[in-house]
Amino acid sequence: LEYGVEQFINYVRGMSEEPGAYVLLENVKLKILKAKLSSKTVSGEVGTLLIEKGVFLKLKDGVIELTELQLAGKKKMDGKSFANGSHHLNGKLVN
Repeated sequence: LEYGVEQFINYVRGMSEEPGAYVLLENVKLKILKAKLSSKTVSGEVGTLLIEKGVFLKLKDGVIELTELQLAGKKKMDGKSFANGSHHLNGKLVN
């Protein structure tokens, strides 16, 4: 997660759909299919996952919203749907 927000968004766009950009969340692949800039300010630890009314990821120079993602072995879903069933992941770190 050494990328800045714009680099990370470009990485996701370049890798989407196959092979897909991914991070590890509790040793499980979380494939990121679409992402967009949420904020250019950041506080807290880089790599923190925020689950609110969507899924957000803190990077070194801002926060991105994960708008479409897929947990290993699961179907693709939009960020809001993922957030609805994943509040227990709020504050977890990804690699």
